[in-house]
Amino acid sequence: MVEVPLDVPAANVEPLRLETTVTAVYRTGAGGKWSDDFVGVIAYIPPHSRRCISPLLYSAWIGKDYMRCLARVKDNKRSLRPFMASNDARMELEA
Repeated sequence: MVEVPLDVPAANVEPLRLETTVTAVYRTGAGGKWSDDFVGVIAYIPPHSRRCISPLLYSAWIGKDYMRCLARVKDNKRSLRPFMASNDARMELEA
């Protein structure tokens, strides 16, 4: 499950959450400390979900099909277990 930022001005709007294919996972954080709550992912965004996301406003787009998003570790424990147990900063996944 990934969280996709939406093209809406209100700060209290929940991000779009969707099950999708992820091609890479990477650590996020600030101040030299990795986050234990979220990881960054490169996620495929299906065409029907792109309507509410503006590729002009988000530099997170990678080409027309993939976007840098966040994934909550607690919502993806099983699939993220190998990555979280490693010391890797980034892991490429098989598509």
